[in-house]
Amino acid sequence: MMNNIQALICIFFYFFAVPFAVSTLARRITQHSLLLAFSLTPPLYGLATYCIFCVFPGKSPDFYQVTLMAPSLVFIALVIVKRSKELFKASEETRNPFLFLFLFLLFFCLLYGLPLYEKDALEYSNLANIFFRDRSFSIYPFAAADPQTGYYTPIRHPLGFTTVLVFQLLQGVDVSIGIKIVNAYYMVLLLSLVREFVGKSGVLCVLSTPLFLYVFSTCQIDIYRIQLFTLTICMYSVHLKGREHLAITSLCLIAALLSHSLSLLLLPVLAIGLIYIPVKEWWKHILFFSLSFLIAGEMYIRNYAEFGKFVTDSNIIWSIKAINENADLLFRRHIDTTFSWLFFGLFQGFTKIHFFGLHFYLAAYALLRRGISFRDHLAALSLMTSVLFFLLVCFSGPLGAKNPRYFLTIVPLLYFIYGPYVFSSLKHIHAVFMLFVALSVQYFTNWSLTPKDQGLFDNASSPFFRKLRALPIQGRILSFEQEQIIFNSNERIISDLDPKMVALYNKRTTKEALDYMRENKILHIFVPPFMPATFYNSQISSIAGNPAYTELLIDENGYRLFKIREKEESSKHSSSEKTAFVLGEVSYLQKLLYQRNKLYILDKIKNANEGRGIQMTFHLEGDGFAEIYVNNICYGRVSINKSRIFLLQLGNQATSGQISVITYKDTLLTNYESRNVPHALQAH
Repeated sequence: MMNNIQALICIFFYFFAVPFAVSTLARRITQHSLLLAFSLTPPLYGLATYCIFCVFPGKSPDFYQVTLMAPSLVFIALVIVKRSKELFKASEETRNPFLFLFLFLLFFCLLYGLPLYEKDALEYSNLANIFFRDRSFSIYPFAAADPQTGYYTPIRHPLGFTTVLVFQLLQGVDVSIGIKIVNAYYMVLLLSLVREFVGKSGVLCVLSTPLFLYVFSTCQIDIYRIQLFTLTICMYSVHLKGREHLAITSLCLIAALLSHSLSLLLLPVLAIGLIYIPVKEWWKHILFFSLSFLIAGEMYIRNYAEFGKFVTDSNIIWSIKAINENADLLFRRHIDTTFSWLFFGLFQGFTKIHFFGLHFYLAAYALLRRGISFRDHLAALSLMTSVLFFLLVCFSGPLGAKNPRYFLTIVPLLYFIYGPYVFSSLKHIHAVFMLFVALSVQYFTNWSLTPKDQGLFDNASSPFFRKLRALPIQGRILSFEQEQIIFNSNERIISDLDPKMVALYNKRTTKEALDYMRENKILHIFVPPFMPATFYNSQISSIAGNPAYTELLIDENGYRLFKIREKEESSKHSSSEKTAFVLGEVSYLQKLLYQRNKLYILDKIKNANEGRGIQMTFHLEGDGFAEIYVNNICYGRVSINKSRIFLLQLGNQATSGQISVITYKDTLLTNYESRNVPHALQAH
């Protein structure tokens, strides 16, 4: 308990006391001192952590705590001694720091009990734990898997967010708490930023964007990068009016470039902004921005030197023809045709209102009605950035539009485009925004998706990992979702994306693959509720789906653990009996497609009870693995893309049975009962 209190005191000191002291000194330099000080302090501490780990790797946590705290204590002491009057005056004049602290505590309390399970959040958390364990960043980017955990990731993004988590780990803050601290902290800052440049209605703009509430409550990593990206554009617009020093924009640019690779988009935007200043001043801007890139651009420079690109996620497994990763990803994201790419990809800001609200429409409305005034520097820069973003998506190929969260990057810029016009011309827009806020909280956030009887930090995978921790596991686990298994257990894994897996994926027969796994001590297979291409386009699906080769040890909410048998058993199907449960009456299935031993149920599934449940009958023949893909089950409700994959071990006989699927608050629950069909009956 005492350690937790000490950790929270340290975080309060670094993330609240130090920024407030900095803002007190910076009041004479900038009118946005409070916003800037609070926004830039965490990433600068993260950068300091990165530098100290590089210069002094492998030291004890106490060494780094002293190294980071000593300068901060000296700074605070000097401010108190030499500027005590200004410090007192600043705290007396404004209640903003206290309001900030109150809102932060409110948002943090809302997040505290929510489970951390989204892939990217767990990825950042696992990286932070590995870096903290080694007191070094030398393993990144991964040339090979982490020798202790087996963790491997092909991503090569900058480590700005992760270094902030490592900094908190040094203070004794658990990473699952640390990620929520940063998320709540920057959500308040994003609201403050938009309010400062749009007005009080700006807060409603953010909260009426459903995807903002979703990433805040579930993904928990995007608010950080979006706030720093938006802050850079805002500060640059103020600088162009002659009200801020260029160094402030440069500091914001450093923090934004460190936060995510998408922030490279800022460089051409800043270059276009040079049209606002005399040509003789260009050299100064180029110098400052070049220095910012050199400070924050290590990963970009390394990527360019090695791959010829500033941004790259490269993995040899994705290039294996048989795996066909790109086709799988395009199918899952519903952008596998030109029409769907345009409709649900490039222009998803207009078609996915349940993600983005009305903001793309309002920006288009404002541009059509009044155009754009290039004297409004912020609106003009926002429009330039949005246009460049769409061009970037177009030139990135089909997968450029795969992630709606990337489109969220430019949504705050839309507020700056339409804000001054829409709030004065559309009288009832505030009421519409409030409706979106209510619908988002009710149907679209982690708060609405979490069952009331669920424990703190629990999610659908929790029962699985409780059972996994109780099992004596020998050898390594082949994991098709490494983030969850690394975060929730201490088991040694090999990731499906590990380059060492190339040899396994190239095996042409199930027997060859099985022998290879046994020889390399890969004795278990972890399968999540969804099937990646590395599973169903390799021999692994035939191994996991055949009871002669594997034994199903754990089956919880779609998370499964298979144990590879020491010797093959006779190929008899062992039927799995479960109680079928149906909610509502079945109406019809629009489309069925049987392909490659997988049964897909595509399009919308409609029934007489508002799409809350369906039951289907299946009949499959063959040996091995069958996959059933349920898509868009929430008919008539918020169209969150949910899917559930069922593993059916077929053996050598045909299998038939029933599958029941119900939804509870847009979360899929499944039951099935199956039986093998004797060969004598098949003849009839």
